[in-house]
Amino acid sequence: MDLEEIARGVDERQSLADFIRRLELGWYWEDRVAKMLKGEGFSPVVYSDKRQLPTSWAGRLRFVYPPDMEIPCVGGRLIRVEVKSQGIKFTGVHDFDRPDRQTSGYSLVERVGTWSRKRIQGVGDPDVVVSVSRQTARCVVIPIQTRRYWEEMEIWQRHRPPEVYYVVPVKYLRSWEAFLRWLRGFGSMTHSPVHVPRAKSLSGRVFCGVCGNGYLFPGPPGPCPCGSLVYRQYEV
Repeated sequence: MDLEEIARGVDERQSLADFIRRLELGWYWEDRVAKMLKGEGFSPVVYSDKRQLPTSWAGRLRFVYPPDMEIPCVGGRLIRVEVKSQGIKFTGVHDFDRPDRQTSGYSLVERVGTWSRKRIQGVGDPDVVVSVSRQTARCVVIPIQTRRYWEEMEIWQRHRPPEVYYVVPVKYLRSWEAFLRWLRGFGSMTHSPVHVPRAKSLSGRVFCGVCGNGYLFPGPPGPCPCGSLVYRQYEV
């Protein structure tokens, strides 16, 4: 065995170890998000029984991705969720931003290659991608309806070669609170919600149709801090 073959073997072992580390990190955050949803009264199905680690670098290329999570909801809906963790600090859509100049104003969605392999394997598109901060355990949500706004961006990360990611402008993110209301059958996850007239009752709360901020009826006198003038009311 020559030095080139030895070096190639070392690189493959290191790459496989990095791949497994990322898989296990992803599964950890899938379980964390599932626990958060259970705390809200939902019963997410996490396919932990389908999780298998590849044993070789070649096996990594044949790795079959199980669905991250499915959530049974009102009306018999089954919502498919993909969970992605990010190392940046945020608590919601109002303070979400990436600190580096290249991706500022965007959220990462997924590596283009990984997304393509999942679709080829028949996993299918999720209804939403939940992006969770590894620093705060808070979430923002990317609806699949924003797919037409995604861009491809080559991103450099420490100790790794550049990889091409799907990214989405921050303005298309939805709040975790808006996502929970949508799961319960209220509101919409589209970025441009249809205006719903406020009810005449003086009870209840109104919510911004874009960022999900909540206010006591009849809501603020002007636009929401995010700039939206579209509010929705739900009785309580």
